[in-house]
Amino acid sequence: MNTIIIEHADQSTTELLQRLAEQLGLSFKTKKERKEPGVVTNPELLKTIADYESGRIKPIEINLEELKQNLLHA
Repeated sequence: MNTIIIEHADQSTTELLQRLAEQLGLSFKTKKERKEPGVVTNPELLKTIADYESGRIKPIEINLEELKQNLLHA
């Protein structure tokens, strides 16, 4: 199972993503974490941010149809 982490998502954003996932036939689960202003506590996210900032990873651009195919075949 793949996991997508979205930090600082408000209720309307999570509802929109849930509807999109349901239309794609994917399961969707949210987990609310205790808020700590200005502090990111997810070690995987911290590593990804560090890798991005150092240039070790590059962002990708993908259209909605490609995203749908990738998610359905993950």
